[in-house]
Amino acid sequence: MAKITSINTKGPLIKFFFKSIIFTVISVLLTSLLISYIVFKADLDANYLEYLSYAAVCISAIFTSYFSVKPLKNNGFVLGLISSFPLVIYSFINLISHGNNIIHFLIKLALILVLSGIFGYLSASKSKKIKVK
Repeated sequence: MAKITSINTKGPLIKFFFKSIIFTVISVLLTSLLISYIVFKADLDANYLEYLSYAAVCISAIFTSYFSVKPLKNNGFVLGLISSFPLVIYSFINLISHGNNIIHFLIKLALILVLSGIFGYLSASKSKKIKVK
C-alpha cells in the first residue's frame, strides 16, 4: 500500500471527522431512545436515569470510535480518543444545561476516553486500511 502524501492527507481526515460527528449523533439518539423505552416499559424511577446514562455513553463511545477509526490503519488509540470529542462536548453541554453533578461528568469522561481509545485501537488493527501519519 502506498503512503499518503501530505497533499492527500486532508481527504481521509475530513471524512474521519464527519464520520465521528455523524456516528456520535446517531449513537446518542439510538441509545437514548433505547434507554428511555426500557425505563418507560420497566416503570423505573427517575433516579436510575443518571446511572443508565453511563451505559448510554459507553455504548455511544464504543460505536463511534469503532466505526470512525475502521477505515484507518495506524494510531487507532489516538484516533479513537479524537473521535470521542463530539461525545465529550455533548456530555459537557448536558452538564451545564441540566446542572448535573460534576462527579458523574468526570466518570463519564473517563469511560468515554478509555473505551474510545480501546475500541479505536481494536478497529485500526485490522488490515486493508489507509495509513495516516
